[in-house]
Amino acid sequence: MPGWVRKLVDQGEATADGRIQWRGDTLLLEPFAASNERFDVLARLRLREKQATGDLIANWGALSVGVELAAGEKDFHLVGARKWFDSQPGLEAR
Repeated sequence: MPGWVRKLVDQGEATADGRIQWRGDTLLLEPFAASNERFDVLARLRLREKQATGDLIANWGALSVGVELAAGEKDFHLVGARKWFDSQPGLEAR
């Protein structure tokens, strides 16, 4: 994840909301949203055996980055990040 996202997450009190499901050895966060005065993060994540799969978008004012996580790889979407995130299917469809 880009360093600017980590710095934003560490700043100030944040609120989070979402649906969390535990299924065997898998934790699902879908939908999930977190924000503070400086940032917003939306995510659909499946966490299993120290590996994350799914999508997230982090916004800081006019800057945003979308991140696709699959098979231990990260694919960043900087142009049209919100449009990319909105077009991704939910985890149940994958």
